[in-house]
Amino acid sequence: MLGGGISASGAAVVNDLLSDQLFQLVEEDVLRLIDIFDAGYELPSRENSLSSGTFWMPAERTDEPRCAIEYVISKLHSSSELFHRVGVKGLQFAGVEWWFQDVSDGEQPKTFHTDCDLQTEVDRDGVLTRKRRNPSIGSVLYLSREGGATVAFGQRRNISISSATLCPRLPQELVVVHPCKNRLFLFDGDLLHAVMHPQNPANIRGQRRTLTLGDVAHELVDR
Repeated sequence: MLGGGISASGAAVVNDLLSDQLFQLVEEDVLRLIDIFDAGYELPSRENSLSSGTFWMPAERTDEPRCAIEYVISKLHSSSELFHRVGVKGLQFAGVEWWFQDVSDGEQPKTFHTDCDLQTEVDRDGVLTRKRRNPSIGSVLYLSREGGATVAFGQRRNISISSATLCPRLPQELVVVHPCKNRLFLFDGDLLHAVMHPQNPANIRGQRRTLTLGDVAHELVDR
């Protein structure tokens, strides 16, 4: 299933990840979900969660995928090769959070952010705290060639303080990956990243469709 690719520090790109048949099945899954959401469906929120709009596939279900998307997730987890490309070894994963994006050429691209799940908890003294969980690995499977590049910066949020300070303050390195059908971009899950405006005129018109996977290890960290 793995195609050819290139690697960088904390990131990897794999072209032609899936067979043509499997890619078509994944694409059909996403298009069906787009139609369902366009018709007004909303995912139920998880209790005490500040995040929504995503699907969760627990690790124990990798042997029984329910759709083509989950089948791809199970295959990715059956081999450690991809994870080794971004320097991740020996982690025990709780599961994969996944979601899709369908952005038109008239919409603003996704701004600077880090993928995370935020949950609220109340301790014995009644103090409200937030738990912030970044995926151990973030990945983007491009379903179209339209739209701007994804850029991941060598910066992380400093979770030891309450502000959104980035470390280092200025990035020393970055990775730029342009959309291309059946291309997978993997990166350390807590890296700052964003989607740029398209530079190539041929990529401006049309829907920018991606499938995003967040591989989550068991630990939670205080925010």
